[in-house]
Amino acid sequence: MVCEESGAVLRVDPGEDRAGRPIAVGLEPRFVAVAFESVWVSNHLDPTIARLDPATGRVVAEIATEFGPQVMAEAGGGLWVSSVDSDAVQRIDPSTNEAGPPIAAEALPDGLLLHDGALWVATDLGPILQRVDPAAGAITGTWVVSEEGAIAADQLVAEEGGAFWFPLLDSGEVLKVPIPA
Repeated sequence: MVCEESGAVLRVDPGEDRAGRPIAVGLEPRFVAVAFESVWVSNHLDPTIARLDPATGRVVAEIATEFGPQVMAEAGGGLWVSSVDSDAVQRIDPSTNEAGPPIAAEALPDGLLLHDGALWVATDLGPILQRVDPAAGAITGTWVVSEEGAIAADQLVAEEGGAFWFPLLDSGEVLKVPIPA
């Protein structure tokens, strides 16, 4: 569980229905991902990614990013992170705990999802969907998925029935988008 104001995360034990001790991770933690046998926390105001050992709950690496990190996703042997502050995505190398160079994306990239070997990036405004080849570190396609409206891109839902699903913030509806070829 992320506690933005206290700069900590809590491990919740569902079997005992209680939270453990706070683990300090950085300024304004936003999202948590589990990948490469670690727990990763994006700290929006630092800007850093904290890497935690799930067995001990200790921070084992603090990785500087070039922007306020948001959503994270595992793809192509790396941990990818989005940023609504810089219009970019960035790859973290889990073997070195270093961030690669930012890759320019459309306005306000937020949601990330791995599907069929590609990293899909959704933007809050537009809304726009971009496909990234994680091995090449390059955007290989851009699609406008709606002519108007704002989406909750950090809530991009995995593929279901050959489509991506996005919640539309301004109408309270869900947008179904066929996965581009």
